[in-house]
This record gives sequence, C-alpha cells and structure tokens, in this order.
Amino acid sequence: MPSAIDQRLASIWHRDRIDLHAEVERITAAVEHPYRVLLRTLLGLAGDPPDKLGPVLDRAMTEAFDAARWLIGKRFARLAKNAHKRGLQGWAQTVPRRWMRRLGVFRERVAGEPARKKLTPEEWEAELANLTFPPPSQADIEAWLDHKGPGGLAWDERLKSWEGPTRDALRSTLTEALSAGEGLSKMRKRLEPLVGGINYKAQRIARTEGRRIAELAQQRMTRQAGDLIAAQEIIATLDERTDPEHALRHGTRYNRQEDGSFVADDGTPAPDLPDRANCRCFLSPVLATPDEFLNDAALAADFANASADLIPDPAAYVNWFTAAQEPQRIAAVGARRYRLARERLGRQPEWTDFLTPEGRLVPVAQLRSEDLPAWERRRAAVEEIIRRREALLARAA
Repeated sequence: MPSAIDQRLASIWHRDRIDLHAEVERITAAVEHPYRVLLRTLLGLAGDPPDKLGPVLDRAMTEAFDAARWLIGKRFARLAKNAHKRGLQGWAQTVPRRWMRRLGVFRERVAGEPARKKLTPEEWEAELANLTFPPPSQADIEAWLDHKGPGGLAWDERLKSWEGPTRDALRSTLTEALSAGEGLSKMRKRLEPLVGGINYKAQRIARTEGRRIAELAQQRMTRQAGDLIAAQEIIATLDERTDPEHALRHGTRYNRQEDGSFVADDGTPAPDLPDRANCRCFLSPVLATPDEFLNDAALAADFANASADLIPDPAAYVNWFTAAQEPQRIAAVGARRYRLARERLGRQPEWTDFLTPEGRLVPVAQLRSEDLPAWERRRAAVEEIIRRREALLARAA
C-alpha cells in the first residue's frame, strides 16, 4: 500500500501536471502562427494563373512545416528542463533527507568535505539533491526529442508524415479555385479547412509529445532513484474527458524488477506514456519502506495510508493554489466548480473550499446545494486533516 510520502509525491506531480498543461498550451498556441502565414501566402495567389501555383505552394509549405518543427523543438527543449526542475522540487519537498542521502552518499564523497563546509545545512541538502538528480544533459534532451512513441515515430516524423497529403490536397484545391477564377472569399472558404486541419494536427502532436517529454524527464529521475523505488502506479486524470480505458487502468501498479524495468502482476510492462493522442496519464513512484520504519511499529502505523488511492493529499496543493494564477486554479478544480464557489462565497475561493475530508473534489451538485454553515464545517474538517498530515510528514522526515 502506498505511504503518506508516496501520496504526497503523487499529489505534487499531479499538481505540476497543471503547470505542464499550461506550458504545453502556450506551445500549441504558438504553433498556429506558421500556418496563418501559410494561409495568407496561399490567399495571395488569388487571381494568379494556375501555372504559377507549384513553386509558390512548395516553398510556402516547406517554410510553414520547417517553422513549426523549429518552434516546437525549441519549446520542447525548454519544457524538458522545466520538467526536471519540477520533479526535483517534488523530491526535495517530499522525500525525507535521510532517504535522499541513501541515494547521494557516494556522490557526497565525490563532492568532498571541503565543499560541504562552505555551505549551510540547507544549501548542502539542495546540493545533495542536485548531485542525486543532476539536470539533463543536452544529449539527454536530444534523446527525448528523438524518442519514438507508440507507432514508431518521433514527434517531428509524425508531423512530417502529414506534410505530403496536405500539400497534395492544397495543390488540388488551389488548382480548381484558380482555374475557376474564384475570388479571395471563395478561396478562403476552400483553404481554411485544409490549413486548419494541419494546424490542428500539429497542435495535437505538440500537446501529446510535450507531455511525453515531461514523462521521460521524470522517468529518468525514477531510474536515478534506483532501489529506493519499489513500484510505480499509473495515474489518470479523472474527469469528463477521460477515456474509459484510461480511467480503468488508474491505480495499476507496476513493480520494479531487478533490471530496473517495471512490470504489473500479470506481466504487462509499464506503458510508454502518453500512449494515445491527448493522453494525460503519468506514472508516480511508490517508495520502498526503509528498515527504520519497518522496525518501528508505532511510526509505521502512523505513517501508513488509510487509503490505497495514491493521489489525495490536500496539503500538497494548499500553498501552490494560493500562489497560482487564476487560470491554473481553474484548471485544478474545473471552471464550473470554481465559478460556483466564487459566486456562493463572494470571495476568491481557496483550495480547501473544494475538498471533501477524503481529499477529493466536491461534486458540483453538492457545492450548489450545500448551505454556508455546512460548507464551513466541511472546510474546517479538511483544514484539520491538512494540519495532521503536515505533522505526520514532519515526523517522518
């Protein structure tokens, strides 16, 4: 059964997925620009004879696809570094220092005592975390960018696979329009669906593959943690957009093997996530319990989870929710839930306004029907659970 630390780490990584989603959406928004330029270039052909079409179309298509590939690749490299930073913060905020030292002890010896004497204890712990989980090299990032997901294609190969069919469709459509002598308005109606379609495909690739790069960065950290990891559990984002298959596999456990791979009890290996377009699942570590916990029955009893569910840890979100921008807060709880709470309370809602004592989001129907005294009692119960959880984690650390 996952421990309170596993729950905290899963919650922090789940919370970070909201920030990742915002970063990925900024990439998808930027991807639209090259295709707008393409559409303007093609519309500029209105009134030209069809025999001029070929060279202009080929050049415009090549420039649009090259610009999209360059933009996505540049943003993905930055996303990979940010994913490592988020993962490192999650480990530093969650895993007790003595556990981290089990990972960093040989690196601590390499770093040497003279370097340690120049640092405060807090600075040394931060340095130890960096030594334990060093940032990805340029070679690591390039390998992630070249990673071939399901289907055997890297993200840029997936994008390029659409280039030829789109070019042929545009050439055929433009030839018909120019031969018919159509004006700008009719040409736009013909071209917008085709250019919009390839723009949508590029954005979907950016959205899915951006999440893959973040997952690869966190899987690298899991490998670096070695035998501190006992297993990983798959976490699905459970909402109205979740694929039923992905909802069913939520909570599936993959145990660590001697070769460092992760395999479920039925022999199924851990999936290469995301394993479908727009998949939002990720793998979260389950830590091996240290001997000092196994030998201390009281501590083990206090530390164990009352639930086998890996995600709910309301304390992991409190400070983040307070500091987050409103779009991230809305993404964390859903637009209807957030708007309803703000209207009912007459103030900016806080994280604890949205939770049940079990750490789950309150259903929208309950928020709508709950009177304010009951709302405050529920909120007070959640705040008490958060206080107890913080004290528990402080004791474990």
